Amino acid sequence: MRDDRTTGELDEEQLLHIFKQIDTDNSGGIDVDELEEALRMLGIKRTLSSKVLKSIDTDGNGTIEPHEFIEFFSKVTNPHEFRDLLGKQNQAYFDYKTMVAEDSGFGRRYRVPETVLSDKKIPAHTENVESIKWLGSSRFASASLDRTVKVWDFSATEKPLASYAYPSSIYSMDVASSGKWAIVGFEKAVDGANLIYMSVVDFETGSPMKAKLKGHESAVFACEVSSDEMYIASGSQHGRVLLHDARTCEQVSELRRSPRLIQSVDFNDYARLVASCGSDGDVVITDISAAPTTKPAFVIDEAASTDIVYDVVFRGEHEILTCGGDYCCKRWDMRKLENGPVQRYLGHTSPIRKIVLSDKRDGKYFISGCEDGCVRLWIVEEMETIQDQIRHLERKYNRIKGELDAIKEDLQSSAEMLRTKAEKEKAGGISTRLEACQAEINYMKDCEAERQALGCVQAQCVP
Repeated sequence: MRDDRTTGELDEEQLLHIFKQIDTDNSGGIDVDELEEALRMLGIKRTLSSKVLKSIDTDGNGTIEPHEFIEFFSKVTNPHEFRDLLGKQNQAYFDYKTMVAEDSGFGRRYRVPETVLSDKKIPAHTENVESIKWLGSSRFASASLDRTVKVWDFSATEKPLASYAYPSSIYSMDVASSGKWAIVGFEKAVDGANLIYMSVVDFETGSPMKAKLKGHESAVFACEVSSDEMYIASGSQHGRVLLHDARTCEQVSELRRSPRLIQSVDFNDYARLVASCGSDGDVVITDISAAPTTKPAFVIDEAASTDIVYDVVFRGEHEILTCGGDYCCKRWDMRKLENGPVQRYLGHTSPIRKIVLSDKRDGKYFISGCEDGCVRLWIVEEMETIQDQIRHLERKYNRIKGELDAIKEDLQSSAEMLRTKAEKEKAGGISTRLEACQAEINYMKDCEAERQALGCVQAQCVP
């Protein structure tokens, strides 16, 4: 029986037929995994499955029954209609991605920074390079899918200083702050018992596997050493985030178990918190200050607006930066997560895979890297910098105006000084300085207004 919906929508019989096809285990209900298939049919990211399940599972039993399925899909038949179910914040990013794909004027709306050519290219590996980390002021290490870790000196890159070979492709690597050793995460187990997916490489002794770390049962896509070299955090393909003691290489705790792949992990500068993110779209921050006892501190749901979160990094005591499949980087204040991101950084035209801060404590800049090969440099607190500059220019303007007002007052009180004062005004160029300062103020206010209108930074060049 058909209801009065518009032409082109499916009737109940057709929807029930689709329901049975999606209900692959014939349980009479669709769970979160089966729902992914329905979303895929609509061309919608699978990371939305949990959100959709919660929104249409009206009885809250964790599955979708036929009547709930019909109610939902009778209203939503394409991604554009699905957009209306998203929150206001997520709609903005959905619109941005649509603009990237369809708006020919995108490049005029969002400024494209000047391209900077590379100073040096190093033919380092035969396959993808998954990680590069500095060991000191001029030495760095690179890890690749070609199963090697190599150490280089930036001043002489004709050949590596050292090369370490492994039986598996390398998916992740991080170097200790001392630069003496690194933790390496593998695609496959490197032992016969399939227990070892991480090992320590010692750059001082040249040992490629000084220690082997147990705990993971699948590829390790992310690993990080705390700044005090006390702990190692790591995330796997099966969604587990583990904490190891860096001194004993023994597992201390499991920090998280996600249904999806973990893309990134990070310690805050004081090694009290661990952030993790991944393909489920959430950022989870765990308190490890009382390790081995740990507890979740914060969760940011859908940090990439229903898409994958590829990277998360701490900045100072209270902030984190994230990036993901919504083509956007975001800055968050952990004390005000309910207010959403403090700032967003738009301009990229593909998923953003990596963020690197200039300094972890109070980094003023960060670099973002995209799937399309684009790398951009950003000012972290650009809006705050613009506002500070406006205040500085306004104070400067008032000082110059005070000088001009004083001269005008003298000219009015002493006629015989007219020529002298007039020449002084002309020589000093006070009026010209005042006009120039006002022009600077107007420009900076235009920059501020444009960013506020677009809801992002890097919209117009700032001197």
